[in-house]
Amino acid sequence: MANFQIRSVAAALVLICTSVTASAASGATRVVYVADRSLGRVLVYPANRPDPAPIGTFSKGIVEAEGIAVAANGELYVANGNGGNVLVYAPGRDRPIRSLTSNLNHPVNVAIDAVGNVYVAEQNPSSVVKFSVLGVPIAVYRLPNPNDPVRGVTIDARGNIFASISGIADVYPIGLCEAVTELYEIPAGTNTPIRKFLSSNEQAFGLALDGLGRLYASDPCLNNVGVYDLPSLHRLGFWRTSGQFSVPFYLTIANGYLSVPSPGNGSTGFVTVIPIEGTQRYQTITRGLEEPVSAVAGTIPQ
Repeated sequence: MANFQIRSVAAALVLICTSVTASAASGATRVVYVADRSLGRVLVYPANRPDPAPIGTFSKGIVEAEGIAVAANGELYVANGNGGNVLVYAPGRDRPIRSLTSNLNHPVNVAIDAVGNVYVAEQNPSSVVKFSVLGVPIAVYRLPNPNDPVRGVTIDARGNIFASISGIADVYPIGLCEAVTELYEIPAGTNTPIRKFLSSNEQAFGLALDGLGRLYASDPCLNNVGVYDLPSLHRLGFWRTSGQFSVPFYLTIANGYLSVPSPGNGSTGFVTVIPIEGTQRYQTITRGLEEPVSAVAGTIPQ
């Protein structure tokens, strides 16, 4: 693909971010939301400064912040782990405006398709739960082994659902890694998961898709992000660590940016925000963080 180059982040991009783009649209400011599990909250950072201090934080309703996602209207969805729900926040608001609860016990990740349907990775039992844009439960897709923890979830433009299974615990240091990442595809219009694999990855905690049909998978064992073509799942390459990732977790792609959280050892985490295309420099966020497990680029009203 003409504009796609897999490269070392450290080798190809400059360490200091001078501009990631301050404004996403007239009257809106681009920000980076970061879910910090240790702190039990979501922090908000400006997306146009090198290693910025947080400009906002909210924790109302949050028991355990896990995976997060941003909808087309700017609403933020937070998988509330031990809280047993997904909380929804309006742009610029610090209190949830609604929550998704049906069929959820321990949600760990969330993704949103082009029309606003919400897909939640549920660990107990291992499944993907689908909600309408209005928060009405539509379907529950059970994965074959109910005790195997689902981690990543994403949806392609045709409505095919992808979910990753990780056999390792999300505790530090991560010491148990497997040779092959387990991936399930649930084809659109069906409820039967098809088992697939991602080559050259040991584990996949997070999954995300860009606009060109490329699947990104974060690997906390190898400290990289693998990139795969769809539907072939042929490996195109990877974003290698070189010091820029440390146990990467629930990555996201939104508003043209790949956001990769690195919880590190659980107390010294950071986030790397990388433009998917173009020549803009990447941004590193460290201030105020302990255990960032998810991050996403969004917008708030000015």
